[in-house]
Amino acid sequence: MKIPLILLGCGVFLSQMTQALPADFYKKEQFKRFVKTVFDDEDTIEKFDGDLVRVSESRSRKNNALLYKYEARFINPVDGNFSYNNFYQINKNYQYKAGQLAVVSYEIGKADGCFIQCGEELHYQRNQIIQQKTFPACLSLFDVQKRVLKYNDAYVKKHCIPN
Repeated sequence: MKIPLILLGCGVFLSQMTQALPADFYKKEQFKRFVKTVFDDEDTIEKFDGDLVRVSESRSRKNNALLYKYEARFINPVDGNFSYNNFYQINKNYQYKAGQLAVVSYEIGKADGCFIQCGEELHYQRNQIIQQKTFPACLSLFDVQKRVLKYNDAYVKKHCIPN
C-alpha cells in the first residue's frame, strides 16, 4: 500500500514541476525564413522566426564538417514589447572539432544585455563524455514572473558577460 502512495506523491510532485511555467512562457516556434551566408572558409545557415535566429549552423567549406551549432529558445516578455532586444533566450551551443562533437553548453541572457553560462557543459571525445561541468540551472537565474535575469544574484553578478 505504501508503494502506490509514494508513486502518487511522485506524480503530484512532477505535475507541479511541469506546471510551474506559465503557458505563454516560451515563444512558439515558427521558422519563417532560412538564410545562407557564405564566408571564405565556412557556410552558415540561419533559421529565423521573425527577426529572431532560432538555429544557426556553420560548416566548413573545405569538407562540409560541422564547426558550430546554436539553438535558441525565446522567452516571451511580459510587458507586451516583442522587439528583438526585449526577448530573453536560453541557448544550447554545440562546438565541433574535425566534424566531431566536442562541447555542448547552455547560457541564458538577452541580446542587448549579457549571457550567463548555466546548466551543464559537456566535453566529448569520440562521442563519449570525458568531462562534465555543472553550473546553476538556467531558470534558477531567472525571475519567471517578471521574466528578467536575477541581476542581484551573486552568480549572475560575477558571471554576466556583456554582449
